Amino acid sequence: MSGAVIAVALLALLAGCTGIEEPAPAKAPQVEAPPVQEEAPPQEVPHREVQEPTPVEEQAPSVEEANFSLLWSFDTGEPVYGVDAGRRYVAIASYDNRVHLLSADGTHLWSFETAGNAEAVALGKGERYLAASSYLIPEARLYLFAISNGTARLLWEKEVDTPVRAVALSEALGLVVAGTGRGEVLAYSLTGAPRWSFRIGDSAWGVWDLELLGDRVAVAGDDTFLYLLSAEGELLWKRGGGRRGYFYGCDLYGGLVAGVTQDRMVRLYSEEGRLLWSFRTEFSNYDAAISGELVAVSSWDNRVYILSHGGELLQVLEFESEPTELDFSPGGDILAVGSRDGRVYVFTEK
Repeated sequence: MSGAVIAVALLALLAGCTGIEEPAPAKAPQVEAPPVQEEAPPQEVPHREVQEPTPVEEQAPSVEEANFSLLWSFDTGEPVYGVDAGRRYVAIASYDNRVHLLSADGTHLWSFETAGNAEAVALGKGERYLAASSYLIPEARLYLFAISNGTARLLWEKEVDTPVRAVALSEALGLVVAGTGRGEVLAYSLTGAPRWSFRIGDSAWGVWDLELLGDRVAVAGDDTFLYLLSAEGELLWKRGGGRRGYFYGCDLYGGLVAGVTQDRMVRLYSEEGRLLWSFRTEFSNYDAAISGELVAVSSWDNRVYILSHGGELLQVLEFESEPTELDFSPGGDILAVGSRDGRVYVFTEK
């Protein structure tokens, strides 16, 4: 065998022993469906000047514009953290240590001196009863009044050893519900008898807000959860706002549940607990109110945001001081807004 042939054979042998193998094809990435987490906080939507809603199901039909203008205002002289708008009356809880009752046109009708700062107020749907709370260290008071001909009389008063920042009332169910700084939801009959209690998770400030409509109770918790309870105090669901998502305000209307948080988020859920959309304001939010067509949000960026049920921003109302609690009248044509400047502002749609 010639030297050239031997050399070729040796090269072939070496290539078979030390040849470079083609790399194996890369494995396709494993994409797993995210686990279903009933209480997992929804992801925030990146902030933009006009926040697009984050739909997770078909949106409800939405109105295309809102045009609220100031109808009248009332000055209590001290910060207002409680307001409720009815068809005939507007009720106010003020740090002037009084609960006030005004007519729908702004006429002052009645007031009651509370033990300490008046914190919260709620009208019954029939406007025959009025619930309120106040706080004077070291205890709070819970009140129930009967309304007749533009005035009210005290039916009962209870001492509670922790602040009560939220009250709600159902005349149909004969139920008064209060949210405490210890994280309790306390329910009483119209005669003042205890009915049931519910406790949220541990937190510094407990229950910030609650609303009662039909046979449902929405609860905004400083423990970063929004709760929906039955009128018997049973937990139906809770939804998380995230690590800094302390829920400060909530509302119920027509199968919708709204919650607003300290970290600027507004979230609207179905009554079954499905997230419909989220919206971000410029600063911490204080309260939410829902009407038949709109969602209103008070924010400590000195604005009230008016949104459609589909999450579109329709109008922004500007304030000189932080708006606090707000409420639509049953017909949705009146929006009452409390403020830290001591006034209640009542708007109507043109």
